[in-house]
Order: sequence, then C-alpha cells, then structure tokens
Amino acid sequence: MPKVVTPRFGSLFSVCRPVSGQAAFRTRIAGLALICLLAPADAAAACSVAQIVAVQRTLAEAGYEPGPIDGLLGPLTRGAIRRWQRAGRIPPNGRLACEDAPAKTAKTKPAPDMKAARPVIAFSGGTYSGALRNGRPNGRGKFVAPDGRRYVGQWKDGKRHGRGVLVSKSVGRYSGDFDWGDFHGQGMLLRPDGAVYTGAFLVGRFHGPGRLRLPDGRVYDGPFVNGRPHGAGTLFLDNRRVDGRWRHGCAANRASRLDVLCDR
Repeated sequence: MPKVVTPRFGSLFSVCRPVSGQAAFRTRIAGLALICLLAPADAAAACSVAQIVAVQRTLAEAGYEPGPIDGLLGPLTRGAIRRWQRAGRIPPNGRLACEDAPAKTAKTKPAPDMKAARPVIAFSGGTYSGALRNGRPNGRGKFVAPDGRRYVGQWKDGKRHGRGVLVSKSVGRYSGDFDWGDFHGQGMLLRPDGAVYTGAFLVGRFHGPGRLRLPDGRVYDGPFVNGRPHGAGTLFLDNRRVDGRWRHGCAANRASRLDVLCDR
C-alpha cells in the first residue's frame, strides 16, 4: 500500500522524500487532490509530462483554468497553481516540488489521473465535484447536470457564492459575481436570444451602470433599475448616437424606436 505522507511545504506537491520502493503520497488541500511520485531511495523523480498533465486536469476540473492540457508548465498553468495555493493558504510560488529535484534517468511510473480521487456527489439533479463542508458544496467546485446546466466557481453552503461561470439553456452564459445563488455584483450575461449585458447586477437583475447590446444591433449605455434602463443614458442605433432619458425602459420622448425593454 502507498505510504501516506502529510505535506509540510508550500508547493503543489510536497517535496519528494525517498521511501522504500516506488511509492506515492496524496495531498488534499481545499478539496483538491494531487499526486507526486516518489522514486527509489537513490534518486528523486523530476516532473514528467504525465505528472503535469494530471495536475492540469485536476486544476481544470476544480475551475482554476490552467490553460491547455499539454504537459507544459506555462504561464497559465503557473497562474492556476498560484490560485490553488492561495485557496489552500499556501505561499503562492507557482512551482511544483519535483521541478527542484534532479532529473531521474530511469523510467518512472506515470502519474495516474486523479479525477477518480476527487469527491463527486449527486447534487441538485446533477453531479458536483470539488470542495465540501458538511456534505455540501463549499469552496471551489464544478457542477454539471444532464439538462445542460453547468457551473464552475465558488460555493458557500450549497449555493453559488463568489466568482463563477454559469451556463444553462434558459439563462445563457453568465460570468461574474454571485450572492447566495443570484447574479449580484459585476458580471456579463450572454442571453439565449443573443442580447449581451455587461455591468452591475442586483439580486439577479440589471441594476446600476451597464451596457446592453440588443439582438437587433442597438446598444444602450447608462443606468438600469430593476432590470430596465432608467435615467439619463445613450442609445446607439443606425450609426448614430441618441442621448436621452429612459423611465422603466421607455424613452421619455415616447419614440418607440428608442424603447429598451419597455412595456407600454
């Protein structure tokens, strides 16, 4: 059986310490499980392509966006490692301990894919993999459902809370801040009809300064209240700019061509 070693150093892999024969240990910090191969006592293993690929896959599944799964320690992968280290309250040096070990000439056993080692639970009609507390999503994690719903980001007590990306057939694609499951803060929403909103949200609605590009090509830039343009703003249409005022999405001059999300 592999010998379990408690990590003592601030890198993604704890420094490889020789043990009898080929052995491995696992580290678990912030719900993320990674593996470092240990060489026989006469040599330490350097980072192999298989190890780096396993790390990149695990970081990607946890939502840390390491870039392409290519077995290379590029800037995107190092940035993802640093984000993982910060989440685990580890000094964010962006390095793997096996980088500092001398290269091993003998062939070593490839690092296994650690997807199976990560906690996966049934949740809200789909599956969740990532950090848990008291059996519920808490921290960084990924949710996928058969109906196409997908979320990668921060959780708190089973709710989307913090930064994340949500994709669903009914909502479209939202990337930004969440507060107890609602769009809340700064974000960008690409709706199924092609409309794109970038700006402030309040409890799931456009609220505050924002910019809305409508499916017909018109663009409104200005304040929103309860999901509709409200106040002094600017509408771009037909290669011209119109400055005006809106009230609950309706143009103050009652020109329907200038209405944006208005119910007259």
